[in-house]
Amino acid sequence: MMMWRKKGFLSIFPRTILSYSRSRRLLSRHRGDGENGKKGLGKIVVNKVSKFHHDYPLASNCIVYGGITGFTEFTQQTVQYKLVPYWQKQETKNYDKSSLMRYTSLGCVVFAPVLHYWYRFLDTKYPANTTKVVMKKVGLDLVVLGAPLYAAFYAFICALEGYKAQDIIKELKSKLLATLAAGAVFWIPAQTVNFRYVPPTGRILYISVCTFVEVNILSVLKKMDFGD
Repeated sequence: MMMWRKKGFLSIFPRTILSYSRSRRLLSRHRGDGENGKKGLGKIVVNKVSKFHHDYPLASNCIVYGGITGFTEFTQQTVQYKLVPYWQKQETKNYDKSSLMRYTSLGCVVFAPVLHYWYRFLDTKYPANTTKVVMKKVGLDLVVLGAPLYAAFYAFICALEGYKAQDIIKELKSKLLATLAAGAVFWIPAQTVNFRYVPPTGRILYISVCTFVEVNILSVLKKMDFGD
């Protein structure tokens, strides 16, 4: 009976050690799976976003562009309503949510669809990236697209702000020429880089980043009073 108990004890003891070792390995594996799971989740998200952009490029561009233009207005208001009054020790103002929605809508409804089909046309019509072709694309972008797109910017924002038709025309007359000049200075080098080095799949994303800078300029021009 004692031998059975001793044998039982001796047989249980190594099993206990073995169970403990297995538990350590399982715990280590679980932690590793958790870390790999986090990496795997990030990869899944990136793949999903890439697939959505590939399958629905227009919708993807609308989301990106709407976010860019909305965030641009947000930064403008942060400086104007929060930072400047704080530095001047004045009372800060609340964010103008209606203006944020207007600029977000501008990116979604106007800029993204126009630029999506415009760059698709240019890349199909002029697929090469030689110096001659790049210069032709830059010229077409400024001459053909520039004035209508900037006019659409002012008309769209003014219409959402409740301007009447004659007031919109007055706004265009006073600001469109200066906007075209500022746009040419900014976009000639930016578009040269775009058409020469950026692949068609990354065109709208690159332009969105550039537009973050440009819409800040447009927002300042829109709020300036040029007089009659």
